[in-house]
Amino acid sequence: MPRSPDPQGMKALLVEYLEWMRATNYAERTVEYRRKYVGHFLAWCQERGVTRPGEVTRPILERYRLELHRHRKKDGKPLSFRTQQVRLVSVRAFFKWLARQSYMLYNPAADLDLIALVLSIRSLRTRCHRTGVRNFDRLHVEIGQVC
Repeated sequence: MPRSPDPQGMKALLVEYLEWMRATNYAERTVEYRRKYVGHFLAWCQERGVTRPGEVTRPILERYRLELHRHRKKDGKPLSFRTQQVRLVSVRAFFKWLARQSYMLYNPAADLDLIALVLSIRSLRTRCHRTGVRNFDRLHVEIGQVC
């Protein structure tokens, strides 16, 4: 007979989190992405013997972030920065929910550094032209002043 999951374990809480997302009208696609990406994190944790939210610490999250950076796809290429970002945002949102629901005393992912996404000037110019933004040079100067 298969063991029932620990009701306070992260796998059971992920199911509850996804139900909450559906009940609060998140798009089904968002719910599926969260299931997939938080599921990747939970599998990674389980390999290390971490199964309950209280066992997750900031250093564990930092190691996971580093693992995403080092991970290689089947074709040998690294995960894109965007993919790394989406996975980390999913994990951070899960822990935010856990803390709000009082499953944790604090959110260890609250200050988790995300991957810096940098757009090249060429990419920014292309996006501006595609979306109809005029006067790119003025926009570039304004962005440069902000950054």
